[in-house]
Amino acid sequence: MPDPTTERIRPARPGEAAALTALSIRSAASWNDPNDPGDTEDLEISEETLARERHYVLVDGSDIPLGLYSLHGSGPELTLSHLFLEPEVRGTGRGKLLWLHMLETARAGGAERIVWGSDPNAAPFYRAMGATHTGEVRDVFPGWRLQLFRYDL
Repeated sequence: MPDPTTERIRPARPGEAAALTALSIRSAASWNDPNDPGDTEDLEISEETLARERHYVLVDGSDIPLGLYSLHGSGPELTLSHLFLEPEVRGTGRGKLLWLHMLETARAGGAERIVWGSDPNAAPFYRAMGATHTGEVRDVFPGWRLQLFRYDL
C-alpha cells in the first residue's frame, strides 16, 4: 500500500494520457458490476484532452499515479469528467482528498457549481461528499443508468 505521507496532487503532464486512461479503466473495471457495459470510450484521456482540460493527478512518493480528476468548462458551471482511483487505494480517504482538491480548484476558478454523470457504483461516494443526485439517464446497455449529480459551491 502506498505511503500517504509522501503523496501529493499535481497537474497532469504531457505524455501521461495513456497511463491515466489505464488507471481509469482499472478503476471502473474493479467494480465487477454485471450491468457494466465494459465500454471504455468515455474513460479515455487523449493528449489533446489532457492539454485542453484541467487534469490533476494524485501521485505517490515515486510520482506514480494513484488517482486523478478532470474538470472542463468555464464560467459558473464546470463539468467533472473523471474522478478515479487505483482500486487498491479505494476506501483510504484518497477519493475525499481528490474531491476536496477538485472543489478548491473549481472555487479558485470562479465556478458556482459542478455537474457530472457517474457510474452507479460511485454514486454512494458522491452522496457522502454532499453532492445532489439530480436524476439518471438510461443508457443503450440494459440495466445501466448513468447517475447525474450537481454540487453547488
